[in-house]
Amino acid sequence: MLPWTLYSRGYKKDRAAPLCVFLHGWMGSHSDWEPIVSQMPIEMSYLLLDLPGHGKSVPIPPQESLDFDNLADSLHEHLQEYQRYTLVGYSMGGRLALYYTLKYPHAVDSLILESCQPGIQEPEARLSRATLDTQRAEQIVEAGLSQFVEHWYKAPLFRSLHQQPNQLKQLQRRREQNHESSMPRTSRELSPGRQPSLWNHLSSLSAPTLLLTGKQDPKYPTLMQLMHKQIPHSHLKIEPHAGHNVHLETPEAWQRIVCDFLTFSLPT
Repeated sequence: MLPWTLYSRGYKKDRAAPLCVFLHGWMGSHSDWEPIVSQMPIEMSYLLLDLPGHGKSVPIPPQESLDFDNLADSLHEHLQEYQRYTLVGYSMGGRLALYYTLKYPHAVDSLILESCQPGIQEPEARLSRATLDTQRAEQIVEAGLSQFVEHWYKAPLFRSLHQQPNQLKQLQRRREQNHESSMPRTSRELSPGRQPSLWNHLSSLSAPTLLLTGKQDPKYPTLMQLMHKQIPHSHLKIEPHAGHNVHLETPEAWQRIVCDFLTFSLPT
């Protein structure tokens, strides 16, 4: 089984409070969500995870298959005791949350997707993205993780983060603490160019879904508007003062939007 590390915040088996499960993005860790969870104004339980190869999870064993199907299955094994929950995913974690919900719809009460996509449909675009992520994996091996992280956050996708230099420095330090041996594999094998495209399955999504991104993100507002048109029971929120990482850049706005959604979407 792929290695995960789970961190429970306020969960008790005899407690009726709804449970939120948080999945971070590529090169992230559970600590990305800690400030958010500590300030959530509604009564819930929380489960924060380090994805395989990330944070304090052990390096991914070479013999383990790393793809979205195996990732979803191994996540389901780790979540067996929790029965039903809201799944929250950011970026790569959002792609996994969507894949998981389509594969295990009975387990998910509601779904919150931040700055993510359902994969890529066009064959040429899939090949181009897969090639790019393979090149990124090679850059990590050749230059080292620290140098790659510095280069990574100069991308246009993260331009708005540079308005908060202290937050950006802390974020980069956390990224540098990941397993250097696992990051090339996750870049290459979990690329949007290699995961199955889920665009044709969005209409079958039954869970109430919140789609959240930042207006200053140069890519994802358009993608999530397209998703919104295809997902039944979906709500789209575009935060005007944030870019790709809404929960880091505007945490109070993120909390307000998410709590409003949960108040009306969770079963009573």
